[in-house]
Amino acid sequence: MASDAAPGNKRQKIENIDTAPDQDDHDVEMPEAAASPVKAVAGNTADYSSWSVQQLMKMYYGRLFPHQDMFKWLAYGNDSKHPQADLAYFHKREFCFTLDGDIFVRYQSFKDGEELRAAINNKLPAKIDIGPVYNVDPKHRNAYAGLEGNRKFMPVERELVFDIDLTDYDDVRTCGKGAHICNKCWPLMAVAIKILDVGLRQDFGFKHILWVFSGRRGVHAWVCDPRARKMSDKARSAVASFLSVHKGQEKGVSRLTTSAASKDHPFLDAAYQCLEEVWTEVILPQQQLFESSEHWTAALAHIPDPDVRDKLGRAWSNNGKGRPSDNSDDLNVARWNELVHELASMSRVWLLGLADQDA
Repeated sequence: MASDAAPGNKRQKIENIDTAPDQDDHDVEMPEAAASPVKAVAGNTADYSSWSVQQLMKMYYGRLFPHQDMFKWLAYGNDSKHPQADLAYFHKREFCFTLDGDIFVRYQSFKDGEELRAAINNKLPAKIDIGPVYNVDPKHRNAYAGLEGNRKFMPVERELVFDIDLTDYDDVRTCGKGAHICNKCWPLMAVAIKILDVGLRQDFGFKHILWVFSGRRGVHAWVCDPRARKMSDKARSAVASFLSVHKGQEKGVSRLTTSAASKDHPFLDAAYQCLEEVWTEVILPQQQLFESSEHWTAALAHIPDPDVRDKLGRAWSNNGKGRPSDNSDDLNVARWNELVHELASMSRVWLLGLADQDA
């Protein structure tokens, strides 16, 4: 999504494409392999290793980029001859291009998919950001400067977007950190997608959700229902807050929105149902969260009860990487079962204490 935040120090911000440097100089003469795609594919001998990024982008945008599909999606039915269609709707959508040299160009708008295709193929942006729909064509925003109320230039619609990044799991994943992606950590993303999708559909009733790879190390969820596109910032924050349980760490211990003994949060049960099978069969064995002191300490930091953390930490330190204490084939699953048992015991003690108080 486009942002009103100031770009980085090394980024040149240009608000109108007409004032940007002439990008036609970036058009390149494509190698013979690109000029003869049939020959390259048929012979399967095309070597793109020597191509520049601009050359590859020209081929990508010219042959693969779904210009018309993107137009049809973002027009939301306003590309037809239906009497209720607003043919100016797509024209009021902002696009932002990041051009070669890290030049950030905002407030681009196009009347249809063909104009979008022509602009992208001409400018070859390194990045395309999809901004909101405004009340007027964003190219003409200066004509509304100084106006008040509904007459001023302002956004009126934008998709509700959620960003899930693998770096969010760096405090618990053991296969790598930062930009690292592998088959061991991607299941974390897969189950996160499932959990968030269930919450958005069952708890909020959204139906039109587009999941896309972010291009680096995560995924984005675009909620496109009309109700979602017209939500206020306050409502968007409320949805995000409802779906958030983990609130970071304080003094090495995770801060949660609910205690381990509480079942008040309506989203937790659905999340547990999504996680239960994949957690013990895939994530625990692959991530090996309970095999080393470093890893189980990080995992136990998510348990709010210090007595449970200390008791299991000592027991596992004494046992090292010994055999599982139950019939599980995997040490990590066995120690997870120990943790579940310990928490269940603590909950029973807590409930008994409440019963005694009531008596």
